[in-house]
Amino acid sequence: MVLMFTSLFGPPADSSLPADSKKKKDYQASIVSFQAVYLNTDADSAAGGSGSTSCAAAELSPPLDVSVQMKFESLSEDDVLVDPHRKLPTLSFWLNRNNYNSQQALLWCLTRCDVEQLCSIADLRDADSAGFFSCSLYSDSRVCGAYDKPLRRPCRLLLDRPANNTYSKKVDLSGPVKSFYERVSFQKMVSYSVRSRVSLRENTPLSEGFMECERRCDEDPCCRGIGFVRDTKSPAGLDVVCVSLISLGVQTCGDDVMTTWRTQDCSPSAVKTTPDPFGWYQKPVNQWSSSPALCPPFNLPTTTNNVSLDRWRLLTDSSVLVDPSVSTYDVIHVSRDIAADGDKTRDWCLHACQEAESCVAVSLSEAGSATRCVLYPDTTACGLSSAPGLSSPASSSCRLLIREPAPQVYLRTERLPSVPSVSVPGHGTLQGDVVETALGSDRKSVVQFLGVPYARPPIGSLRFKAAQPANWTGSWDATKPRPSCIQPGDEESSSSSEDCLYLNIFSPAALVTFIYLFIDSLSEVRCFVF
Repeated sequence: MVLMFTSLFGPPADSSLPADSKKKKDYQASIVSFQAVYLNTDADSAAGGSGSTSCAAAELSPPLDVSVQMKFESLSEDDVLVDPHRKLPTLSFWLNRNNYNSQQALLWCLTRCDVEQLCSIADLRDADSAGFFSCSLYSDSRVCGAYDKPLRRPCRLLLDRPANNTYSKKVDLSGPVKSFYERVSFQKMVSYSVRSRVSLRENTPLSEGFMECERRCDEDPCCRGIGFVRDTKSPAGLDVVCVSLISLGVQTCGDDVMTTWRTQDCSPSAVKTTPDPFGWYQKPVNQWSSSPALCPPFNLPTTTNNVSLDRWRLLTDSSVLVDPSVSTYDVIHVSRDIAADGDKTRDWCLHACQEAESCVAVSLSEAGSATRCVLYPDTTACGLSSAPGLSSPASSSCRLLIREPAPQVYLRTERLPSVPSVSVPGHGTLQGDVVETALGSDRKSVVQFLGVPYARPPIGSLRFKAAQPANWTGSWDATKPRPSCIQPGDEESSSSSEDCLYLNIFSPAALVTFIYLFIDSLSEVRCFVF
């Protein structure tokens, strides 16, 4: 007698039932839990009833084959990471000892795992209730960490109890590759989730090792891509490693990106991805797991600050001009498997731009199985006609130049007050101004604080004396210039005076959060811009 307790896997991958049994199969597959199950554990009753023999015969079919053990390997306690608080998807059975001895029960458990597509671990134990074996089947629960974990970190299976008569299904590397793996044209994965890491066996040709890496991903329903890379900091120096990925996460530093401006760190790392076949590869989207709930979860990395859309403006088509010659840009791909929520993906890309001081615009589009984010510095140009590169003196419109079309383009803005104010410690508040100025054909917003005193006026009793620290307090009007210092031959006027120890401070509006002055001495004035 075999009793199924909890089914989270669904029916076996290669199960076949007659047409008249289809309705029954669909019903059984929908069962996910029981509130209570009661068993008659009386050995005499179990062995004596008229239905006992027929039940046993039914459950022993198909015949148990000893060779199934060759498809599995025994696990030790060192192979398993135990987390008793982790609730894992499990398919459980109880096998009556009157129908199975320990070897038969093990073969039955392994055979059942073998036919379940998502089963990777089979665990056979004595049930708490006398007279039964407990067979528990688990999907692959390995997670070796993510991009911030060392490449050489070991990968262990996760279980809620120590290994004891526990077996793991071997990966079948024979046969042709089942999927076409497309190379991802990025040098770095700044965020990804690792399933397993396997070093290439010594003296194994690269072509054979690459095929084995593809086959490992083929056999794992949760695998969405591979990294076939060289670990330059491994003990051997240049170990070739196959990294199976649950998610490719966030990809940066494109191989084919011809740009003169980057926001991401593309400096060389311990992982070398060139030349071919080294690099990152993605499994076709239609080959991804049909049961994603059984795969370990992985999400976008958290951001340090929240993104406020008040600081961004969604541009209309008339405010954007596509110019393929634009050479100042950076590209980030965010895999859709970790960013199904479009708003979260958008905010993540906007945050990446906010972290780069010179980034002012972001375009978003779909590219294969990823969201493509292109980041730009200020590429605004004014007086452009509809054709790139042609200017029209009569036109005063300004547009943001982007190198490729995108359905969404966001421009970074600063919500500055009409009269910006800055607090100066020990003095008071400077009241400044925002002005627009021409820079070639462009127009830029500039924050300015004019006539800011950095010392007391050198007049009266202070004339020809060492300058004294400024002593102004309260609110200072910094919207107008003060007189310049009198030069030899000048006469004192409204534009020049002995009272001339003032500074004019300017900053691009898009970069300023606040400005403050710190005056160390009369000969040194420091201006900090953040």
